[in-house]
Amino acid sequence: MYGGEDEQGSQAEAAHGGVARQVAEVSFAVHNILASIADEEARFATILMPPPGRSRWTPDEAKRRTGRQVAKPAPPQKKISAIHTLAKDEEVAATRGSTTNPPCRRSV
Repeated sequence: MYGGEDEQGSQAEAAHGGVARQVAEVSFAVHNILASIADEEARFATILMPPPGRSRWTPDEAKRRTGRQVAKPAPPQKKISAIHTLAKDEEVAATRGSTTNPPCRRSV
């Protein structure tokens, strides 16, 4: 159990759509955020494996993993680096390039 909750408290939480089981080292906030991962096996595999370069989950890292808005966004340089990395990947660039529309030309 997490945070000294009793069995009845955990069951009540699960009955209301909350987290049915928890990993003691991970905060309730992180469990709550990652609860949006529908597949329970995938969710707990995610919970047990902190983000690369981190020793534990933070609420912002959990929100990033689930695509939610974070309290402390990544710095602009990190975003630019990610875009450059994606642009170097030929497969991603080819996929993105095929969905772009050509410029609109008007005849006068």
